[in-house]
Amino acid sequence: NGDSALPLDTALTEALIQAVTGMSWGACVDYASADSPADYGLDAPTLTVTVNYTETEDRESSASFVLEIGDYVDGSCYARIAGSDLVYWIDGSIGDSLMSAVYDDLSAETAQAEE
Repeated sequence: NGDSALPLDTALTEALIQAVTGMSWGACVDYASADSPADYGLDAPTLTVTVNYTETEDRESSASFVLEIGDYVDGSCYARIAGSDLVYWIDGSIGDSLMSAVYDDLSAETAQAEE
C-alpha cells in the first residue's frame, strides 16, 4: 500500500541492483532527434527505473538517474538515460529482470523457498 516497508532478501535485491549498476551499454544506436524516440519505443518506454545513489567524488551527495527501456529486438533492447538523446543497446535479460522485479521475487520468503 506504500505506507509500510516490506522485507526483501539481501542477496536477491543486491543481484537486481548489480544488474542495473553493472549494466554495460552496448553500441550507441542513434543520436535521437526530438522526432525519433518512437523509432525505439522510447516515446512511451516499456519500463522506467529510477536509480538513487550517493556520489562520493569530492563529498557525499545524493544523485539519481532514470533509465528508460524501449523496444526489444533479437534479445537486446533499446535504452537511454531519460532526457538524453543517445540511444543504446542493452542486453535484453537486464530489461527482463527489471520488468519482472516484483516484491514476491525479492522477498525473504522467496529466497528461503529456493534454498
